[in-house]
Amino acid sequence: MPDDGSMVADGAQKPIPKASLEAGVAQLRDGVRAMSDWIRQAHGQDLGEGLIQIREAGIDSLEAIFADGLRRFDESVGRCMKRAGRWNGERMGGGLRSRRRVV
Repeated sequence: MPDDGSMVADGAQKPIPKASLEAGVAQLRDGVRAMSDWIRQAHGQDLGEGLIQIREAGIDSLEAIFADGLRRFDESVGRCMKRAGRWNGERMGGGLRSRRRVV
């Protein structure tokens, strides 16, 4: 299959454009401001419903996204560390591996 530029060595993916991260963060902040303004004006049952929506649509969703991203980040760092350790061990020879076990 010809390389269209989307493939990177070691199965890694090309980074997504930073502009889309910045746009997403800006939209999130706009949404937080809108909910904040609405909550300040709401009373009684409307306030309760707004708080439920914040929990369901905002906090719970963001916590799930964060947990998934953190798990993926930990896995990728672990793979990088494993690769770096293997590369350093091969480059430095067997002595490094035996010292690493002692330390």
